[in-house]
Amino acid sequence: MIKYTAKQFKHNRKAVRSILKVNDNFITCADDVRIHIPSRYFDIQLAHIAKYINTVGIFAVVDKNDNYAIFNTTAMISLSPTKIDKVLIDDVEYMEYGFEKDSVVIPNTNVLKDESVIYPIFKEFFMNGKVPYFADYETMGGIYDSSAKYAGSRVGNHKAVVELLARIIARLPNDARKFYGAEVSKNPSLKNINPMYVPLESVYYSYRSTTNKLIGSYFKKGLVSALVNPSEETAHIEKLLRA
Repeated sequence: MIKYTAKQFKHNRKAVRSILKVNDNFITCADDVRIHIPSRYFDIQLAHIAKYINTVGIFAVVDKNDNYAIFNTTAMISLSPTKIDKVLIDDVEYMEYGFEKDSVVIPNTNVLKDESVIYPIFKEFFMNGKVPYFADYETMGGIYDSSAKYAGSRVGNHKAVVELLARIIARLPNDARKFYGAEVSKNPSLKNINPMYVPLESVYYSYRSTTNKLIGSYFKKGLVSALVNPSEETAHIEKLLRA
């Protein structure tokens, strides 16, 4: 099995987008590309195999120079790879789907609204803190931005709540007790370092002072309330985490 490190991949949306060609209702590639999804997607109802490979639209598209762009859509997307491999990236198993030059990457850009992807995404990325290498800080805060259009869900309407959750789980890689967003606001040079992520319900990392109000024993009820009935005022702890 091929092994990579996340550091060898460079976020370069422009380079990757220049290769992908959007046609009437399908997407092709002008050069060889790969798509990475965590293998565990298949275990949590975020991917399955039918006529095509079907995966939730949160994945990395990588060119032959290891530039990548983030595909971030809360919908099930069909892929038609010409090659399939399993790889390790920072010791985490990913499926690597290869597409030869001029081949079809996404055979149909018309997708059905499917709200069933919303909770598995939340549980995997936020509750369990299992964030793919390509999902950066900004991606996590906007992970539900397309939910109304593609999943028929209102969760994306409460962007401030989603951003708050992302800021709770994002920590400095060399000190997981420190919130990444708060530290970057004090030292902007840290923005060049990707955060590490901790599980939202982690007692060790999350149960500290005022954050208990959000992530204590009534966390799930509180989260539902926050999404359905967002407050009009911003508390001090929210200002700190969203900094």
